[in-house]
Amino acid sequence: MKKTLLIFFFFLPIGLVINAANDPWGHPGTDDVRPVVYPNPANDYIGLSNDESVQQLVIYNFSGRQVCAFNASKGQKYNISELPTGMYLVQFLDVQNRIMHTQRLQKR
Repeated sequence: MKKTLLIFFFFLPIGLVINAANDPWGHPGTDDVRPVVYPNPANDYIGLSNDESVQQLVIYNFSGRQVCAFNASKGQKYNISELPTGMYLVQFLDVQNRIMHTQRLQKR
């Protein structure tokens, strides 16, 4: 048992150092250019920063049901006033309909 724990603690820091550049936990870095919804929490409208390659926003409730979708364009505001208060997931899709990023959104 002691030998197993020793091996585990010996290799754990090495693995963290090797993966530090790849950031396996998905924390945003200083050069992160993922799209971001603002303001969050939101009331009636949301905007999108870093939206250059975003083709579409799709909003899901926490049950996984799509509640609305918007075609994205630079500088546009998106009306979410019809959504009930709660938590949602916003997926950002690129031109090829691939998911670029998913963000949690709170609607007040």
